[in-house]
Amino acid sequence: MSGDRGRRTPFASGVALVVAQGVLVPRLAWTPVRLLRIGLPIGTAGFGLLAVAPGAVSMGLAMVTLAFGLGLAIPGWTTAATQVVPAAQQGGVAGLVTFVNGGTFVVGPLAGTALYAVAPAAPALVAGAAAAAGALLVAVHPALRRATGPVGAPG
Repeated sequence: MSGDRGRRTPFASGVALVVAQGVLVPRLAWTPVRLLRIGLPIGTAGFGLLAVAPGAVSMGLAMVTLAFGLGLAIPGWTTAATQVVPAAQQGGVAGLVTFVNGGTFVVGPLAGTALYAVAPAAPALVAGAAAAAGALLVAVHPALRRATGPVGAPG
């Protein structure tokens, strides 16, 4: 039975991500900044829960929370970046966003493995701190106030 639980966690996390990105984001039509302001704290909470999760069930709940938060934040991140620059710079910013997104698939596992060697909770704590810093930046950065159109709208 415990093997089945291990397989359910990625599935449940995937469902949470798809529900957030594929169902909620299009229906809510929130601005990118609002998606970031709501998604990043939820993702931060997921990282925090993951850092202290004592067992498989609590880890699964942490991963679902994390996936749901990131499912809201990722479309906000992708869209806000292009909405805060002039039209002539949008292509360059979109390329930079794509580069950063792709880089996380290289840097994340390497850094996570190194941090796990220090302490098992370290990768979740560092990722949570980064998400919290992102949430703080979204809350105070003046340029993000210009990203006012809903996700998918031209800037």
